Amino acid sequence: MLALLLLLAGKEILRVAGRSLRSSSSEQMGAVVQGRDLQGLLLHISDCRVDPASCGDAADHMANYSANMTKSVNEDLNETRTKFDNLIVEAEACKMDSGGDHAASFNTKVATYAACREKQVAAAKLETLCDTNVGGSQTSKDLQCESTILTKPISEVQDICKPSPQQPLGEWIKSMAVQFKTQSEAFQKQQKLCKDAQWKLGNETDECAVHKGNSTEQIKACDAELGEIETFSCNWATGFTSRCSAYKSCYAGVLARYTKMKTDLGKNIEQWTQTWTAAKKMECTASAISSSDVVNATKMKECNSANLTNASFIKVTVPAMPQKQTCSEPEIYPGSKLFRSKV
Repeated sequence: MLALLLLLAGKEILRVAGRSLRSSSSEQMGAVVQGRDLQGLLLHISDCRVDPASCGDAADHMANYSANMTKSVNEDLNETRTKFDNLIVEAEACKMDSGGDHAASFNTKVATYAACREKQVAAAKLETLCDTNVGGSQTSKDLQCESTILTKPISEVQDICKPSPQQPLGEWIKSMAVQFKTQSEAFQKQQKLCKDAQWKLGNETDECAVHKGNSTEQIKACDAELGEIETFSCNWATGFTSRCSAYKSCYAGVLARYTKMKTDLGKNIEQWTQTWTAAKKMECTASAISSSDVVNATKMKECNSANLTNASFIKVTVPAMPQKQTCSEPEIYPGSKLFRSKV
């Protein structure tokens, strides 16, 4: 009698379990193991028909197989949800830079370039001021160093050495001492003014060389930034076709897999629900048989109840695919109106 109950209770369950095994989305190795478990269960039930004393073992095997079936359903559910999530990530990874993204990057580069040119203007003003200062210092140096006090020939001062007629020697010597002291002090003073002017001119010339170098380097830096902006915009414009084609191909590939998974989901949900229900019926049947092979008829009857288990959790919330981008013609590139208005 016990063997008959097991056979009747397990017949439909095993049919569903076998179908579930064949259509499961689990890994192939897992499916092989489950197949062996199913064959083992069938052997135990077959043995039960011959030797009723072994029916307890069949019930235990049925309980283990039920646990594997419910585990498989949960794994398939989680795997499906993960696959949908991964497809969304893939679709987002297909994303190409939009015109807005390029415009934002372009505007950032233009702002940096404009600041560079402002520095260039400031450097040019310093260079101009420097040139003016050097010119003034050159004039001052020439004025101080070409003074007649320093440049007049000796012959022009020789006359001061001639004594006046009948001038006593002592008075002449005293007069010469005053004359030489006056001339020496004037010479030394003018010589110092000349050296100071030369020193100032030298310092300003060196400083001016630094300003000129800074100005030249600033011009080079700004020209390099302009070249980078032109290359950046040109590459964006010329790469439009290949960029758009690559995006369409990538998005279409993801969308095809997403659509197939979404189409197959209904029958998979149905199959998982049947598997879950069969597993719970097997679990109930096994629990209705005691370790001493005694059948609890009341509990066995409950195993046939339509409300035996709640499988409403077997569902997958399908995430929406990211909206497909449109391929807009480039608007910013060297020579375009928008490019010229900003650079």
